[in-house]
Amino acid sequence: MLGFSCEELESKTFQDITHPDDLATNLSVLKRTLAGEASSYCIEKRYLRKDGGIVWANLTVGCVRKVDGSVDYFLSVVEDISVRKRAEARLAERNAQLDLAHRAARVGSYTYDIPTRSMRIARASAAIYGLSHSTMQIGAEQWFARVHRDDMQRVRAEHISAFMERRRELINEFRYCATRWRGQVG
Repeated sequence: MLGFSCEELESKTFQDITHPDDLATNLSVLKRTLAGEASSYCIEKRYLRKDGGIVWANLTVGCVRKVDGSVDYFLSVVEDISVRKRAEARLAERNAQLDLAHRAARVGSYTYDIPTRSMRIARASAAIYGLSHSTMQIGAEQWFARVHRDDMQRVRAEHISAFMERRRELINEFRYCATRWRGQVG
């Protein structure tokens, strides 16, 4: 996984092969384990390959203690999660591009979670809906309460039709108010 021979690895400490940006976290959880505050830990960290590359890993460490409570030895499981981390980075980049496109076009988007009856708002869409930038989720009734009353019946009918037809996407235009209407909302 790291490109070192067994002999080369035997001459190195985990500090030698841990990415410098992840070393403090690794040492902190190790220190807590050695102090008896924990018997195991699990962290995601980067290892340095012999060729200079980086391997992302999920490190799970447990310890076996002596009768006096001190650590006798550690058992470690190291799982290469580099593919997942690269996919997460690509997804984050695409989400940032999508957010930029939403802001530039002033287009809002959301997903609807049927079991929780909530709308998950795209980060760049929050301002369009009159919500704070940090708002990522809103109850469906709260969201619908902000749809202009003259558009409410049509928007609800379009949503119902989309659900009944099992459409994966719904594109529509409607007026949305930054504050809730007082009184009947439809």
